[in-house]
Amino acid sequence: MKLLLTGANGQLGLSIRRCIADHNAFLAKNNGNYSRIISRNISSVNNTDLSSQCMPNELQLLTADKSDLEISDANAVMEMIDRLNPDLIINCAAYTQVDQAETHQQLADDVNATGAKNLALAALKASIPLIHISTDYVFDGKSGRLPSQAASSALPVDEPKLAGGLEATFATASNTAIETAIENSPSPYSETAVPNPLNIYGESKWRGEQLITDILPQHIIIRTSWLISEFGHNFAKTVLRLAKTKPTLAMVADQIGCPTYAGDLAKAILNIAAQIQQGKTVWGTFHYCGDTATSWYGLAKAIVDEASVQAKLLTVPTLKGIDTQDYPLPAKRPPYSVLDCQQIKMAWGIDACDWQVSIKTLIRNLDIDVL
Repeated sequence: MKLLLTGANGQLGLSIRRCIADHNAFLAKNNGNYSRIISRNISSVNNTDLSSQCMPNELQLLTADKSDLEISDANAVMEMIDRLNPDLIINCAAYTQVDQAETHQQLADDVNATGAKNLALAALKASIPLIHISTDYVFDGKSGRLPSQAASSALPVDEPKLAGGLEATFATASNTAIETAIENSPSPYSETAVPNPLNIYGESKWRGEQLITDILPQHIIIRTSWLISEFGHNFAKTVLRLAKTKPTLAMVADQIGCPTYAGDLAKAILNIAAQIQQGKTVWGTFHYCGDTATSWYGLAKAIVDEASVQAKLLTVPTLKGIDTQDYPLPAKRPPYSVLDCQQIKMAWGIDACDWQVSIKTLIRNLDIDVL
């Protein structure tokens, strides 16, 4: 099976590539019986490579970044798919600058909506599936249940719970934002919940979803949230960089969501790709994120605490919980964007990830001195 990965140098794309490298290293060390996954940039692929057929159960990953392919260019996308002849496209290319999108709407639309459409059209012509990554920011944070109902209802076992560490932060928070957020949390968003984005970034991602759904029956849209990893620009790396020099960090405590380690999402995507290779065809939209809800404050605390445990921070800053209104940004964020991940478990056998365990891996892999 030949996979084409777009956005290969982004946070998730690099996580997928490292996941494959780890897979191959494991096989080399343990003399495994599974096939090695061949990974190459499309610029190094020649016509002889393209004419060769994959061995049974073999996976080939062809990677493309922005310099190789502008997905907003319909002709370039169609030509590339025709030339490479992949069996599956994994689209990790996205414009993810949430605040900048407020003043760069066309750029966000070009990548997140038009780019998604172009890939869907090329996939339709080639009769191949597309796995596309979307976001919790397609929702407005109000969910489908009234806060008063949610406060008195226990969440089902398979739905995200609130992190135990979050309650422990009450004593250090300067206000009751975290308590209020927990008490008033609505129910997690299912795949059938109606999107209503609050910002330009969310609108562009929602348009991309709609275009893919309208064009290509063979699609899998995976909505995820609060992505963190060792790669690119993300919340975890920002917190650690600031923690090295700042004695106090103010973190928003009244926005609730589920962090997701990009390495876990990468494994989920490759798991689905392998099942597609075996003939499974369950198309549609699915949610995948961490299994425990928290606030940005709670996530920052977990990151700083683990960095301290691993002796990667000489001093631990004091964390202060603040309200969203105390940290105004150009783009509005949903106050609650917890995703219900039951469908991906039922359809593909994939469990929501334990981000609190994965943070240990993230911190271990990072060289904090160079952040």
